[in-house]
Amino acid sequence: MNYFNQEIVLQSDEYLGEDSRVYCKNCNTSREWISEDGEFKVRCLCRCQQEKQQELEKQRQDMIRLEKMKSLKEFSLLGRRYENSTFDNLDLNRPQAFTKAVRRSRAYCDNWKIVKSQGYGIYIFGPVGTGKTELVACICNELIQNLVPVIITNFLEVSKKLRDSYNLETETENQIIDKLAKIDLLILDDIGSEILKNKQRESFMQEKIYDIINRRYINKMPTVFTSNYSIQQLIDERGLEIRTADRIAEMSNAVMKLDGTSYRETKILKEKK
Repeated sequence: MNYFNQEIVLQSDEYLGEDSRVYCKNCNTSREWISEDGEFKVRCLCRCQQEKQQELEKQRQDMIRLEKMKSLKEFSLLGRRYENSTFDNLDLNRPQAFTKAVRRSRAYCDNWKIVKSQGYGIYIFGPVGTGKTELVACICNELIQNLVPVIITNFLEVSKKLRDSYNLETETENQIIDKLAKIDLLILDDIGSEILKNKQRESFMQEKIYDIINRRYINKMPTVFTSNYSIQQLIDERGLEIRTADRIAEMSNAVMKLDGTSYRETKILKEKK
């Protein structure tokens, strides 16, 4: 059967070429495919139809990406204060230690595949108001832009969630710890804000903190820590167990100290003038 003898019905944006093929009036490329033996002729997309289809697919993928990013941002527990913090909009008019930390943190994100495969971590410490939380929020947002699951939290919040798990119909203790132990990147902000020398809290939180950190250590899961204290001060002044501090030290391939006066206080004073 010769399909060339069949009646051809043209659309308003089509024309019949000299070779008996149907062409698009817009891009002048064929909308028919013909087999080598000339026996088969089937409809296909012209160039502008292909481009339109590709654009629609791109829009669909962009929507999926935006929805996933929105979901990851909500899952990250970042909060509204830092939801728009990025490396590009950081105020770099700060001490050299901060700008150096920004460069290293950005490189951490840029090399995420290596970071994840090797389980590299960061420990950032320094006085209150020097930009530690803002910096890790930038790491969080940068990785979420690349669809990396991140959780940013602190042990005061973890403690509250764990205690609530016994009274409320929410996640169980095991589910909470499992999520923190397995997330691609865990950012533990403000370690040491909780005093762990209190005997009533010692047996509960010390064990949970160690459990989370040790599981990430064993499985080489990247973890970022921030604190007002050095790792040694966490032991001496805040009562953190030595075994937990040792794990943090081993997981922290980069230790960055932010010094200087409180950027937050300086900014507030400038705004009041």
